Formats: sequence, structure tokens, C-alpha cells
Amino acid sequence: IDLGDETQRRLLLKKMMNTNKESIRQRDMVHSYTCADAAICMAYLLFHVPNDQPLVTSLRPFVSSFKARCPLEAAEVDALFGLAVLRVCTSVTMSAYQSKLDPGNEYLLISAKPAWNLLP
Repeated sequence: IDLGDETQRRLLLKKMMNTNKESIRQRDMVHSYTCADAAICMAYLLFHVPNDQPLVTSLRPFVSSFKARCPLEAAEVDALFGLAVLRVCTSVTMSAYQSKLDPGNEYLLISAKPAWNLLP
């Protein structure tokens, strides 16, 4: 069961409130592949990779740590980077679409700039 991904704003709010308490909503829970959770995390980690470092190399510590807690099949590991890039693409697509529907909602653009910086 996946409780939904953590957005940067939600993580910041939890940090500011100095809490790890979760508010679990039934609608946030879905059945999912474990590698999808890793790919979502990787997508947001990609935003913070310095320009002079290879993207894949910089993600190795995360993948190693994730695999230590949540074992992955070889095929899942092979798919991780592509899934992370697809998540970035999905984020910018949804952000662009939703911000046209609600232009004053700045929350919709939180990840847009760093995501677009990653894409060629």
C-alpha cells in the first residue's frame, strides 16, 4: 500500500512543525509497485543534483539505501531512472495543465522550474 508521495511543500511543513506525524486519508492509499515509490523520490532528488555531476551517478546512494530497506528485482532497478524521468515529465505536464485552470495557485508551480531545468 502506498500512502501517496511527499511533495516538497508537505515535507517542509512537517520540518517546520518539527513533526513526523502522518495524516492518512483513505483516498491517498493505492496499491503500487515498490519501484514506483523509489522513482518518485528520485524524480525530486534530481532537482538537487549539481550541474557538474552525472544524474545517474548522484542517485546511486539513494538507490542503495532504498534497496537495503525495500528489496527490488533486477528489472525494477533497471527501470528506476526511466520511471524517475517520466515522473518529472508528468509533473511538468500536470503543472502546466492545472496552472492554466487555476492561474493564481502558486502551489501548482512548486516543482515546475526545477523540473524544466532538468529537461532538454
